[in-house]
Amino acid sequence: MTTMETQDPATSTSSTSQNSTHASKAFWSAMSRAQLEMRSPEKKGYNPHFKSSYIRLEEILHGPVKTMNKHGLSVSQWPTFLENAAVVTTVISHSSGERIQHDLRLPCDANVQKIGSAISYARRYALQSILGIAGEDDDGNAASAPKKPTKRTVKKAP
Repeated sequence: MTTMETQDPATSTSSTSQNSTHASKAFWSAMSRAQLEMRSPEKKGYNPHFKSSYIRLEEILHGPVKTMNKHGLSVSQWPTFLENAAVVTTVISHSSGERIQHDLRLPCDANVQKIGSAISYARRYALQSILGIAGEDDDGNAASAPKKPTKRTVKKAP
């Protein structure tokens, strides 16, 4: 059985831990066959804050993941919260017992709603990335846009 090494999320300083594996030809062949059948799900989610559409987690789980299951592949995700970060471990397992694994770590305040949002976000984007699903969005543009200058009021001296 081939498994991959992962970094301890508590000691990782990056937002993601880069993992690699040397899974068998059977594993990657099954992934390839599944991806040939996969289609990017429809964007049914809407974020009013950014005025953008996105692929909901349930659409990924009911579409692409079901296609993977037909080819002997399964997906598991485990969320944790460590040192002000939401960490989601995504594991793709093959019927041969082999697997690949990746940890996605997102900085987050210790607020239940923020933790829940970060976990949902991490689950969606980890799956989209690992499965090769196109999920165009403008989240990146919004996050990297230059900050608008703030207006300063200058008070005149009396």
